Amino acid sequence: MFADLKTMDAGELEADIAFGEGADLVTVLGTAGDSTIVGAVAAAPKHGKGVVVDLIGVADKPARAREVVALGAEFVEMHAGLDEQAEPGFSLDTLPRAGEAAGVPFSVAGGVSAGSVAAVQAAGARTAVAGSLTHVGRRIGRPPGGRRRTIGSATI
Repeated sequence: MFADLKTMDAGELEADIAFGEGADLVTVLGTAGDSTIVGAVAAAPKHGKGVVVDLIGVADKPARAREVVALGAEFVEMHAGLDEQAEPGFSLDTLPRAGEAAGVPFSVAGGVSAGSVAAVQAAGARTAVAGSLTHVGRRIGRPPGGRRRTIGSATI
């Protein structure tokens, strides 16, 4: 189970609680202080679990990715939130490129679609997160089932 906590403080406490409740992975935000990330990482081996650092809002994603993996994160998530995706000039391509530049294990979240999954994975991402596909249709009255089948058939 992936607990997308997006922790900003009390990393060890929050991770320990989530791991105790069955989470296999927890997220800490890359904008959190190093001590928060180190705390969450300290909780992980007590449970045999892992920490992912979500780089939403981080300007220099490759540099921060290398820093947090050195602190013990299992992998990083190259993430662009919905607001960033709506900004003029946003391109999904920047996320897998940042992952490749970082040279550490990474996933990509933010704008992933059935048409982009293969390219994201070809760039070396261990996971392509298609989060908005599960809720955007609901806002306009369509159930998500068909989108889930489409994205599932696009995975490698």
